[in-house]
Amino acid sequence: MSEKIKDLTPEELRAPLLEAALQHVPFDGWSEKTLRTSAINIGENKNIGILAFPKGPIEMVEMLSNQYDQQMLESAQKQNLQDLKIREKITLLVKIRIQLETKYKDVAHRTIPYLSLPKNHLSGNSLQEC
Repeated sequence: MSEKIKDLTPEELRAPLLEAALQHVPFDGWSEKTLRTSAINIGENKNIGILAFPKGPIEMVEMLSNQYDQQMLESAQKQNLQDLKIREKITLLVKIRIQLETKYKDVAHRTIPYLSLPKNHLSGNSLQEC
């Protein structure tokens, strides 16, 4: 691992940790194990994930959702939305969002049941409102 990564704060490590986690979620789900393994994969102490995501894996899910939302908006800005009816705009945005998630389809399959857990249901509701 490069020295550049080693000098980052837990907050700055959030993006690399999330990226590493996407390789483990299909097998280990959104779990503490995924947090630890992701930290090890980027060359950090296994506990740095807890410092970067103090609320646990649910924060990783929220960060991923926010990234998808941002990418969806960036992609939508390249479209000619002015000429579309509202239902066409909504359809387009949903299609863009689905396309973004197809890269990590197995992650999406593990995220839905994770958000269905009683401890995560409030986060799941807030993610749907985005």
